[in-house]
Amino acid sequence: MTLREQGPLSPYRVLDLTDELGFLCGKTLGDLGADVIKVERPGGDAARRIGPYLDGERDPEKSLYWFAFNNNKRGITLNLEAPEGQGLFKRLVEKADFVLETFRPGYLEGIGLGRDVIRAANPDTVLVSITPFGLTGPYSRYLATDIEIMAMSGCMSLTGDPDKPPLRVTFPQSYQWTGSYAAMAALVAHTQRRRTGRGEHVDVSAQACMLWGFSHAHTFWDLNRSVEKRAGSFMTGRTITGAKMRVFWPCKDGYLNFIIYGGEAGRKTNQALVEWMAEKGEAPAFLLEKDWRTFNIEQVTQDEIDIMEEPIAEFFTGVTKQEFFEAVTGRGMLGYPVSTAQELLADPQLKARDFWQEVEHPELNRSLTYPGGFARFSEFPCRIYRRAPLIGEHNREVYEEMGLDAGEMGPQPFVLSVAERSRRTPCRPSARRTTCRGGFETRPCGGRGQRIHGDGSVMKALEGLKVVEFAAYAAGPVVGKHLVDQGATVVHLESRVRPDGFRTHYPPYKDNIHGLNRSGLFALCNSEKLGITLNLKKGPEATALAKRIAEWADILVENFSPGTMGRLGLGYETLSEVNPKLIMLSSSNLGQSGPHAHHPGFGSQLSSLAGFTNLTGYRDGSPQILYGPYIDYIAVGYGVVGVLAALEYRDATGRGQHIDLAQYETGLQYLGPLLLDYTVNGNVAMRDGNRHPEAAPHGAFPCAGDDNWCVLSVASDEQWRALCQAMDRPEWGGRDEYATAERRRTRADELEARVGEWTRQFEARELVEKLQAVGVPSGVVNGMEQIYDDPQLVHRDQWNRMDHPEIGTMSYQRAPYTLTESDGGPDRRDPLLGEHNAYFYRELLGLGEEEFETLTQEGVID
Repeated sequence: MTLREQGPLSPYRVLDLTDELGFLCGKTLGDLGADVIKVERPGGDAARRIGPYLDGERDPEKSLYWFAFNNNKRGITLNLEAPEGQGLFKRLVEKADFVLETFRPGYLEGIGLGRDVIRAANPDTVLVSITPFGLTGPYSRYLATDIEIMAMSGCMSLTGDPDKPPLRVTFPQSYQWTGSYAAMAALVAHTQRRRTGRGEHVDVSAQACMLWGFSHAHTFWDLNRSVEKRAGSFMTGRTITGAKMRVFWPCKDGYLNFIIYGGEAGRKTNQALVEWMAEKGEAPAFLLEKDWRTFNIEQVTQDEIDIMEEPIAEFFTGVTKQEFFEAVTGRGMLGYPVSTAQELLADPQLKARDFWQEVEHPELNRSLTYPGGFARFSEFPCRIYRRAPLIGEHNREVYEEMGLDAGEMGPQPFVLSVAERSRRTPCRPSARRTTCRGGFETRPCGGRGQRIHGDGSVMKALEGLKVVEFAAYAAGPVVGKHLVDQGATVVHLESRVRPDGFRTHYPPYKDNIHGLNRSGLFALCNSEKLGITLNLKKGPEATALAKRIAEWADILVENFSPGTMGRLGLGYETLSEVNPKLIMLSSSNLGQSGPHAHHPGFGSQLSSLAGFTNLTGYRDGSPQILYGPYIDYIAVGYGVVGVLAALEYRDATGRGQHIDLAQYETGLQYLGPLLLDYTVNGNVAMRDGNRHPEAAPHGAFPCAGDDNWCVLSVASDEQWRALCQAMDRPEWGGRDEYATAERRRTRADELEARVGEWTRQFEARELVEKLQAVGVPSGVVNGMEQIYDDPQLVHRDQWNRMDHPEIGTMSYQRAPYTLTESDGGPDRRDPLLGEHNAYFYRELLGLGEEEFETLTQEGVID
């Protein structure tokens, strides 16, 4: 079969030895065609005991969590701790292009299967190690579940009511963030391998991955020493006055996400809402008389906001979610309802795009409805083509591919022993193959040796790649940031007439002084790029120049409203005639097609439509905001994966393509088990604070000082007894009411109140060290002022302090992974508006001096 039929990664094999922290990495590579072999211990992976379950039956073969995150994989069993299993593992590695693992640091070395052994078996393989905090550093051996990762990354400090414990999303999120960003890292390393002929070891930190989960909140501390804190149902960080805006509004049948925004889109929305209220006779005179064209959200006071919000709140109580959605889509307003799983399955936009996919489960004599692919590629499929494997389902198939007979497989060929994972056929430079196992078309990786600069330094993985961004805000430019950090040349295109919105109305600004080159958020998203200007409204001359830029580029990233590029004469069909090898990524709220495709929106509201805020909050309380455009950064991870997959395809076929990335659909990849739970069991998941279906105590607990918190999670009886010993309450370990996890969960309120009384005695880091020492997963709830000094992030060199001519010294964020064969950036600050016009247009694009000057004088290059 061809790459077009199976996907660009179909020549490659992935050995997936991960738990839930890495499931989505293997699945994402499988979605793109890779042969992913999931290795389990004979009785099945422990994650098969994660609910929800099909028909509520607690069966390891019926875990919907397993179904959602392990489809597109084959499954085998193997005991890595037995000599026979280790021998088989090494043979599997010989034919593997990627090995994914989530063991505690040092485990593989301890059983004789460390990095050096894997490299000896196959020097070309990409080994991806995924851990909560990284392979080295002061926290590298810390035990962590989702709540510890969310706490120590800083995310929890920004979510929840200010007078209550900080919150995580009730359904774990850090595992999915880490898995999808690990897939990005794997493909970056793969690109480096194809150029150098050498394998890579990738070190992925879940804590560092989650730094993108709260956008730019930490930059307020970095620039102005002000601290963003959780504000419940209100948005902060949009003004320089400290005013906060309501996000969630009760309506007839749930909640709405509506925010009084600034900027052009916000002003249009505010005006449209007042007109809608007036049509129903519910708009007070002061709102009717307000001039929204001069409304400046950055300067607004809290009193002004409160006065405006009071009649809006009253109006929304008489509106249903459906009426609100019809109004915002029909009137071009910003805002979305807070969706449940039931409403997501009924969404006409998703139905129109054929997003949902029916997957056959022959062992169940039925099919199940799954979220479909994370993006639409014009040249190859991105879909589910295989349900998740049963325990040891493909033992005979995979081991026979290795040339083993039944005798070599042992007395129980379908239950090979006790430990971890497996995988497929590599593209070995020495083999110079033209086909891989199964007849897939492929080509040699290269074997040209390491690429070295004149100064002896190793070239970055993506050097030579040319990227242009017709994009603003987060979802497009942060894709470019990840590419430029790994060596690509990335050009950020703006206009002085309409600069990037992050420059103009998104604080923080250095010293709270507004300026086009003083925005911390713009700086964070655009480090190391070249900055140019082009006024696309300047007619044929501007269009012609834009086409020349597209001809220069390998990749074009755009996040205009769907149809805008076409109306400018710059749609993909037009640009592909100019540059047939062009890869164009169109990132938008809801996708390029469908009845709601043209509806404008921001990620802070789309996160509600996708169901995330419905899962965030205290039991029986309102939804809680996730700081910043949460879903935008989910889309960023998938956008980079999509671009790198398209590059793989182009290198093989010579053809570029168009990628339609709906941020809405990328977000739903993270909620697969809950969507399955609704489709098969009719269960609608809701927010439940920090509660966990299996663990107790599990939550955030107060520590000494003001608003200082730690988290801990107790899942096993052993951990419970260890906690009791640490609390000097060993007798609690034997009390009947706390004897089992189920009993502890039924008494969670009482139990956690007692734990909280104890934790108040300690400084948070002191307590975490005490608990980690006895084997209790725990962590500090880092605030924004602690992120830059966190010992683990400092160890990983997560921040690069660089000087900026208007901001001064600022901390720029590095990638959440490291590569052994390549050093990532950022190495330069973000560009001033139009700073690189002369360099780019004349030296890179090749404009003559006279032409450049003429276009500048005419305002085309403005």
